[in-house]
Amino acid sequence: MENYIINLDCGSIRRMTREKLSGNWLKVYAGVALAYILSVGMVIFLSNCVPLGKINANINTYNTATLFRMAGYGTKGNSLSLIAYFYQIFISEVFLVGLASFLLRFVRKNEINPGHIFDSFEYYFKCLGLIIIKSIFILGWALLFIIPGIIKIYSYSQSYYILAEDPTKGILQCITESRRMMDGNKAKLFLLQLSFIGWAILSGIPYGIIYYMVKPAPGSVSEFVIFFLGMLPVYVIYEYINTSMTVFYNLITGFTQIPHLNSRNGFNEAEYHFTSEVRTQDDEKTVKSNEEAEFMENKVCDNVNKENSQDETTAVNNAVTSENKFTDES
Repeated sequence: MENYIINLDCGSIRRMTREKLSGNWLKVYAGVALAYILSVGMVIFLSNCVPLGKINANINTYNTATLFRMAGYGTKGNSLSLIAYFYQIFISEVFLVGLASFLLRFVRKNEINPGHIFDSFEYYFKCLGLIIIKSIFILGWALLFIIPGIIKIYSYSQSYYILAEDPTKGILQCITESRRMMDGNKAKLFLLQLSFIGWAILSGIPYGIIYYMVKPAPGSVSEFVIFFLGMLPVYVIYEYINTSMTVFYNLITGFTQIPHLNSRNGFNEAEYHFTSEVRTQDDEKTVKSNEEAEFMENKVCDNVNKENSQDETTAVNNAVTSENKFTDES
């Protein structure tokens, strides 16, 4: 897979995202919200409303851990119900692979079908394996020092998209390709995510106000209801962020081609286009061979036409000579 280094500023990527979401915010929101409700919301619902035993959970996947913190849950030593714990391990993160599939179809084909978040269950065990192996790799690097762990989070960040795009790829292949395509792009992704921090804080204010005004009992049904309602505006920002991440993926894979883009003059939709495929080195060789074959074919045709022209000229000259000779003899 080709590796493209992104030189665009974060503002240009966000403008591309807004252009893509224009007129589709509500439809895409439905898919994003559904994915996060089934991913994180269900864990909290099962823990609060179906308290079948309690277990200390260690939430160690990056995406789910973020929303658990926003809901007032830590990421270590959480008291979850047993069914919520197993749901979080075996189901929760799989929906985020499905979310990658949903957003890829939207950004590339303008196809909006929230049902695509369930696509990941068609290759469930491969998704589960990727989630586990990815978490082990990140944890292993984090044990050395926190900085290498953070770097690896960004190195492996595209693995869900890679698997969603081509489920036939192996687990380690997805991780390796993600690591290679993120070479030179990790800082750009970090800055892109950081650029949303203001919106994330702003969207979380309603949830914080409602939570501290009502002060529901921990682990109660009312706490889950407040979480559910308070997170609705947050999902708008998650829609914006995740779609931007998908646009970012299209840029680093070369799916989105930008021949000219001057960020100082603003974004112009005419300055970029989505291609149906990325031309690899093998494709370039094939195209070059086809061009050489076409050139040789044209050259042969020119030679044949030239020879035919010469034969016709010779025949005409011979005929004229014969006619003159006959006239002289007469």
